[in-house]
Amino acid sequence: MSERQPLQILLKSINNVVQVKLKDGKTFQGRLSHCDSYMNLCLTSAEELDGDEPIARYGEVFIRGNNILFIKPDAGALDFAEEPKEKEKEKSKEVKGKK
Repeated sequence: MSERQPLQILLKSINNVVQVKLKDGKTFQGRLSHCDSYMNLCLTSAEELDGDEPIARYGEVFIRGNNILFIKPDAGALDFAEEPKEKEKEKSKEVKGKK
């Protein structure tokens, strides 16, 4: 069950591209290099976006977790989020079959 927790999804998104929307309306996109339990993030090859267009490029940015509105992981990083559900169903079937 812990696999589906937001922090676990974020940790598995390390080294993948994420998009981060801040409470002030700014949007950043970059490769997630670090995160902590407060969801403070460090992005490399970061860009500030206006819609889908980059308006500024940064080598590295640090974003405090309390400024984040939402984080959008790469689609590939989301694929694993469904796997634990299927594994849990299989395990429960095995347990029921043993009774």
